[in-house]
Amino acid sequence: MYGDSYSDINTLSAARYFHDSGFLKTYGLPMHQYSGAGDTSTNVYTRYPALPDILAGVYATVLNTAKEPLLRIFPILLAMLWFFLIYRVLDTLLKDKTQAFIGGSIIVLSNYFIAWGDNLHKHALEEFFKWLYVYCIYRYFTVEERKNIWLLAMCIVFILAVNVSFEPATYLAVVSIGFSLIYKRKLFTAATILPGIAAVAGFLLHFWQDIAYWGSFDVAFEDMKAAFVLRTTGEET
Repeated sequence: MYGDSYSDINTLSAARYFHDSGFLKTYGLPMHQYSGAGDTSTNVYTRYPALPDILAGVYATVLNTAKEPLLRIFPILLAMLWFFLIYRVLDTLLKDKTQAFIGGSIIVLSNYFIAWGDNLHKHALEEFFKWLYVYCIYRYFTVEERKNIWLLAMCIVFILAVNVSFEPATYLAVVSIGFSLIYKRKLFTAATILPGIAAVAGFLLHFWQDIAYWGSFDVAFEDMKAAFVLRTTGEET
């Protein structure tokens, strides 16, 4: 396994917990360091978006097993979809099949792609949503028909991406601003404002999970503030 094994271990723990106990007890938040039935761990992780962990729990529920090799079937299927999406996006942007093939081949044969092909946690899913967002926003600005559909797709992808990880928000914001400046010569367009609202909605969805789990807005806020300080300064509050 070439990817982030530390995060995968945590996601596998969450899948085992959701398989054994369901999603409602922790409001979809992952349980770390959970080994299986009979384990009474209470190490619920609140400080990071939980969509990859929830998906792993869904895989475990669908297959009725938390065995690691079987759970990796689903990330590998996602990687296959991402593989074709990379070529599709490059072919659309470059409008040259030879360039798209060469560029796509360089990407999919690199550690950027291969290292995450079976990743249970966020990495392949996060990058998949980035590529999908770029495709949607390009279509929004260059295709006359169904503009509202592409804009809606952008917002949905933004909400999903923020619930995979907080990191893509900056990338997707830069993409939105860049496309708006290039195609509209404006900073504030529907392609920056509505996805911005979607980003906030995505964060609030995770924050609601925290509030529901802690049973208190104040406790959830202090917990998220501590996470922010730790990740930006490296200091515990």
